[in-house]
Amino acid sequence: MTNYKLQLERLKRHYEDSVKHYDIISFLDLAHTLRVWTEIKQGIDNSYPTLLISKAVVTKSLKRILKGSEYVYTFLPDGITTYAIATGESNSRNIFYGPYIDKFSAGGMVRINQDGSMSVSQYSLINRVLSGEEIKNLDFESKNVPIEKISYSKYMESPAIYFQFKNWAPNYISNKELIKRVANEYDASHANAEDTNFEINNAFSEPVKKLMEHGCMKLPLPYFVLLHIAKTVIDTYDSKI
Repeated sequence: MTNYKLQLERLKRHYEDSVKHYDIISFLDLAHTLRVWTEIKQGIDNSYPTLLISKAVVTKSLKRILKGSEYVYTFLPDGITTYAIATGESNSRNIFYGPYIDKFSAGGMVRINQDGSMSVSQYSLINRVLSGEEIKNLDFESKNVPIEKISYSKYMESPAIYFQFKNWAPNYISNKELIKRVANEYDASHANAEDTNFEINNAFSEPVKKLMEHGCMKLPLPYFVLLHIAKTVIDTYDSKI
């Protein structure tokens, strides 16, 4: 039987460490700890059926803006705050970054706080220049994202990041898959064994590597999303378990 309280305390410790600073070790330890939470979905639902989680709903209007382009988009309800900002980066003109070199449109909802921390609740990067009307519509949609309440298991299966990359069919990766892919692809949970074919053909392996090329203030986008998943779990179940 899973000791939920122990797993929650373990998650809180790694979350608090990751909020204070970013490096690959703290990031992978957070992913490995979150991986446990991908495997106890049904138990959480059965034990705490009335505790629902907020999830952002991407509207048809937003999908129309994104359609036909390569893009990366995520919305993090209530946002996350981190102190892991490189020295001097708060004055950088390149708040958002990605692999696109020529024409692209970048945006999001980021705030640099007086205590030196950074709050992030949205990220978008589209590999074309948006029209004035599209920019206006994107801004409106970003500030008026519908929220629905869902169970824990549905939350884990819900989209973490929407994306469209050339030659890849999936247009989003779920919270569960993002956690598992970061944990597995970067050896947080399983060391690469050359004599096995462990998950070689996973559909999200290459997209996650592409998503690690996107980010804000020199911090990769999956870092913010995993922080948000951890914060959501902690806020929902702390003092309830």
